[in-house]
Amino acid sequence: TATPCVYGELMQNPDDYTGREFTASGWIRGIVEHLLYTEFEVALSADGTDVFYLTHKITAGRLGFSEGDYVEFTGTFAGMAEPKTGAGRELPHFEVSDMRLMEGSPPASSPDKGKPDKETSTPPTNEDFTVSGSTWYNYAYNVALVIRNNTQDTVNLSVRVVFYDANDMMIGVANDYANTVEPGQEVALVMDNDEEFASYEYEVSATQDEWFAGAVSMLETEVSQLPTKVIVSVKNAGEENAYGVMAVILYLADGQVVDYDYGFFGDAEIKPGNREIWEFPTDTQYDDVRVYMQGWKEM
Repeated sequence: TATPCVYGELMQNPDDYTGREFTASGWIRGIVEHLLYTEFEVALSADGTDVFYLTHKITAGRLGFSEGDYVEFTGTFAGMAEPKTGAGRELPHFEVSDMRLMEGSPPASSPDKGKPDKETSTPPTNEDFTVSGSTWYNYAYNVALVIRNNTQDTVNLSVRVVFYDANDMMIGVANDYANTVEPGQEVALVMDNDEEFASYEYEVSATQDEWFAGAVSMLETEVSQLPTKVIVSVKNAGEENAYGVMAVILYLADGQVVDYDYGFFGDAEIKPGNREIWEFPTDTQYDDVRVYMQGWKEM
């Protein structure tokens, strides 16, 4: 469960907090993009004295962030590290699982006061997305959300799940995302809680992807189900490179989800006409699978 971060405590006793999940908010003051991930410096205060170093496995362009944005993030504290953003010193390092633009950010405190406000996402209506959920226990208390994009736009999805006990008390929160989701495409997001929950609520927010186009519609997928593994074959039947191609597998028994797995295909890309094959070993007793693909291409 993510807890609010206290900067001073991390700086004084970083080893005590390594591996724990925290949430915080601040202003982006530095970005370095790589092929498959992005480094951020995020300042908690307007004067920039308290700074976090974040790494996110998706590029900043796809996330739609730029310097001066006011964001909230959730991530796992990975200790002290020196970023390539030019900080010149070690900073508290977080491996980010969720990062979102904050509505109503205080413009008077932003390090980039001259920058125009960025358009923020609005919660979708029930007609925008169809969501179905499944819960199960397998080393953790899991929930899988299958989300269908009913809009005419390619969108980036951000999902937050809040877990409750039998007394309707919040006992956990989890965040996940899916980028470049095409119209009509379904994606599966799996989140878990460290203790048993009686119910859960989810919130889906979306922004139009203005940087990349979806690639799933040009992929041809074949699935082989075997007692100890599932084999997924993916061919790029389009005319452009497909990037970030991944599959999320839900294992079913008697129509109920009992486990999941995921994996990426290709060395960061699948060229037109090429095929990639991935084996997913499993010891789960299952009788069916559902495979949900993700991927993007240049616009």
